[in-house]
Amino acid sequence: MNLDANSDGSISFWLKLGSQPLEEVTFDLLHDGNKFDSVTFTPDDW
Repeated sequence: MNLDANSDGSISFWLKLGSQPLEEVTFDLLHDGNKFDSVTFTPDDW
């Protein structure tokens, strides 16, 4: 698994599942000021 922070405040997340190609899922961070409260994601194929 590989996590990258993006400049727009989201996090990109790559996984390899078996022989499947890498899938990229972007997390939207919900934050209050500088504190990140939660991470939500809605990948279509899961």
